[in-house]
Amino acid sequence: MYTADHGGQDDAPSQQQRTELADYLGCHEEARASAWEAWAAELNPADWDAAQCTHC
Repeated sequence: MYTADHGGQDDAPSQQQRTELADYLGCHEEARASAWEAWAAELNPADWDAAQCTHC
């Protein structure tokens, strides 16, 4: 979703799909924790170099 929201993909989920996902994650703590872990690793990888960031 993040990539689609920032112009990286054309197949962004619908508002209904986003709502369903939010509801699911709100009710399933294990799934929410796993999703957060995957999201954090994708957006802040261990090899990320702040010196390469053009918007920081």
